[in-house]
Formats: sequence, C-alpha cells, structure tokens
Amino acid sequence: MVKIGRNAPCPCGSGKKYKKCCMMKRQAESLTRSLVHRKMDELIPAVMEYAEQTYPEDIIHEAWDDFYGQDTEFEENPYADMFIKWFLFLWIPEEAEDIDGGYPSPHTIGASFLKAHNHHMDSLSVKVLEASLNDPLSFWQVEAIEDQRGVFVKDLLLGRERFVEEITGAQHFKKWDILLANMQTVDGLHVFNITSPFVLPPNAKPSLQEAFPIDPTAPDAISQLFESDLDLLIFYQDVIDELFAASTPMVRNMDGKELIFTKSVYSLDPAIRNEIFDILSNAGSFEPLEDSEPSSAKFLWTAAPEKSSPLETVIKGHLQLGKKRLVTECNSAERDNELRKILQDMLGTRLTHQKTASDPINLSLPIDRDHAEATAPLNLDELPREVRDQLTVNLENIYLKWADESVPALDHQTPRQAVKSEEGRARVIDLINDWENQMAHMKNPQFRFDFNRLRDDLGLPRE
Repeated sequence: MVKIGRNAPCPCGSGKKYKKCCMMKRQAESLTRSLVHRKMDELIPAVMEYAEQTYPEDIIHEAWDDFYGQDTEFEENPYADMFIKWFLFLWIPEEAEDIDGGYPSPHTIGASFLKAHNHHMDSLSVKVLEASLNDPLSFWQVEAIEDQRGVFVKDLLLGRERFVEEITGAQHFKKWDILLANMQTVDGLHVFNITSPFVLPPNAKPSLQEAFPIDPTAPDAISQLFESDLDLLIFYQDVIDELFAASTPMVRNMDGKELIFTKSVYSLDPAIRNEIFDILSNAGSFEPLEDSEPSSAKFLWTAAPEKSSPLETVIKGHLQLGKKRLVTECNSAERDNELRKILQDMLGTRLTHQKTASDPINLSLPIDRDHAEATAPLNLDELPREVRDQLTVNLENIYLKWADESVPALDHQTPRQAVKSEEGRARVIDLINDWENQMAHMKNPQFRFDFNRLRDDLGLPRE
C-alpha cells in the first residue's frame, strides 16, 4: 500500500491536504480519549493530596501568585481548572527553580509524586502522568474540525501538528481559534491536558509569534518553551484582559448610526391606498415583496450605505401598507428621518405622520457588535425565494470582489497583488482565516460564505 504524505492532496478529491481531511478519519488509536481523561481524573486528587501532605501549607497560594499575579481567590476564578493542572504538572516551586534539572523538570509536584509512587502505579497511570509532565504550554491554532471526533491543531511556536481527540472541543471550537494549552500523548493518542478557559482570535497570531521567536529546529526548542512558561501565561492573560476590558462600543448599523429599532405609523385615506401602492411600486428604492397579502403589501427599502462599505446596497428598512395606514421600520433614528423625508417628498399630503416609537438596543445583552446589522427586524427567511437568492448572489460577489480591492492591512495592495510575494501570501492567508473565524463565531447567521472559493480564486491552498 502506498503511504500518503501528510501534506499531499487528499485522495478523496476534496482539494484539501490529506492531514486535514481523510487522515483524521482513518486514524485508529489504541486508546480512547475517554480512558485517558478518566485516568487523569483519578490522578489529580491523588497528586493534590500528595502536595498537601508533602509541601508547605501555603504552596498553592504561592503558585497562584505566580500564575495570576492578583490578590484574588482561585476557586471561583475562570482560570481555576487550568491553574490546578498547571500547579501540579508544570509549576516549579521557588526553592527548586535554581536547581539545574533540565526540562521537563524533575522538580514539579507531579514529577515528585511519580518518583515516590511509580512502583505502586499501574502502567497506564504512569504513561498518563508522564505525558502530562512532558509537554510544555504553547499556543495551538485550530485548523480543522471533525464533529464527534476532535480537532486538527498546529503549534504556532514550534510548528508541531496534532490531531487531538477531543469531542467537547470539536463542539465548541471554531476554525482558526487559538488556545494556550499543553497535551498528553499516550501511545500515539493526543488529548488536551491543560487548556485556557478562553480562545484568542486568529489576529493574535502575529503578535504572539513576534513575542516568542523560538526556532522550532533548535535542539532546545522544547526546553525554551518550558522556560517561557510564565511569560506565555502573562502574554495570554494580557490579551484576554484587553479583550474583556475594552469598553462596549455603541452598536451601529452600516451607516455608522446608533442601532435603535424605530417604527413610524402614517395614516392614509383608504380611497387612495391603491394610488400610494402604485407610487411606491414604481419608485426605484422600494421593492415590493410578491408574497405579501393584497390588503397588506410589504416593501423593502434599499439604498447605498452612507459610510464606506463593500456592499453596493443595503436593506435600510421595510414598509407595510395596509388599508388605512403605512407602517415603516428602520434600525436607526437617522434612517427613520431619512425615510420620512422621502415619503413626504414622494407622497405629500397623501400620508399623515401619526407617531414614532424607538427601541434602543440593550447593551447588557450578548450582541455580535461586529455584525450588528444582522439584528435588524428584517428576517431574510421571510423574503420570497427569488429575492433571497438574489441577495445571496450579491453577498457572495462581495466576498469574491475583495480579492481585487485595496486592503490597508496589505499596505493598500489588493490580495491578488499581495499573494505574489511569500510575505504577502502569508498575510492574505491570515486575513482570510480571521474573516472565516469571525463568521464561524456569529450566532445564527443567515448567510455563510465558503471561503475556499476565495482561496481558489487567489491560488491559495484550500482549508
């Protein structure tokens, strides 16, 4: 049987590399993920009890000061689970820091426990404990996900690649997420051991690689990672603190206006209702929806956004024309005022404004502020099929046109120009990955773009 290289095209014809496609499906592991985790769950209380009996009473607080550096209790902290494993398997007590023992250190609590109890432990316990001690923390990026099996990850500092059998991770991670973690490798099976409670966005990749310029080919590369342990934690926590500490910005629509759902009601004479319908239907900025009821016609209001946007037109609101009244809905007070002026110019005294009600966004609720436009009252699923299909085509064209637009992050080159150099190619790949990751984190998006279409157009490898 011919062996397929990890980086070779997958024989299934997907266009992806073998390592990111069928290799994950064909891996047969001698151990199961659940067995390793179950054994680890047995070992942690035993090692913790050993620490309490063998080391000074305040040693865990000393370790917490090193790990978190703030005067808080770790029990209720989101880092608590990560800290306990780090404390037991990677932390070196202060009195042993200057002792030259190499890496992995023989002076961690876990290593001391293993030395004291090795002859009493079963072989799997020894393997799992050794595996928890032998891998340093590093930044791992999710490059592929296989549901109900695990994730394919790459070490951003050492270039190592692993398929990690992690069902929970496969459910919660998104492609291109970055996490600070170490893993256990037992008889060829890789599972996460210590993992950070929050993931970093893919745009953190350049800064972390700049902060930790480790040569992966150096014979002491792994030792350098062990030595950088606390620095990695500090860097990670600083990035997370910046993300969480950023003030909540005003939620805005594509015109850059504060997002406030605004409804206006106009009265009309039923005798001229059909005349109003004809005027709106013939106006270029109002598009009638064919599936609306005759007695209650619906229109989309579309126009170009005020601010620079890749969108040629956006849906700025919608109208519902009944027998005796016209109701408009927009997602900002400015749009409501703009629409009112358009209607007054177009219909004059045929309409009489009755009232306007506004419903500001509650910023205490979890809102995807990067895609706030998607929270507008309009539901694309309610549109006629032909309108929805046309919007989908327009959105796909927007993404594809990006390849030929000037991008500030590429020194104002277009992506098609940038991919001609090795450095530019890498930057374009990172930008697309970041874009794809943002879309993956959107809640209930009504449109998803296949970013491999963009990669194909730019001659980049599929992911």
